[in-house]
Amino acid sequence: FAEIAGNTYLTGITSGGLLDHSATFATRVSLYNPWIDETMAANSIPEPSSILLMGISFLGFGVSRFRKSS
Repeated sequence: FAEIAGNTYLTGITSGGLLDHSATFATRVSLYNPWIDETMAANSIPEPSSILLMGISFLGFGVSRFRKSS
């Protein structure tokens, strides 16, 4: 912990932001008193289609079951 201008801060690396992936996050890296502020925007990562994943899993189960019955 460090006390700066009457405020107590946790030193080290701390981050904050919203759970919304389009939000901007702030990260502070510190060695006691001097603060380094860096603000970055989170990159969007496209997620695969749920229906495609479900279809692939059903296909895998079907192939597995077919091999066991043969």
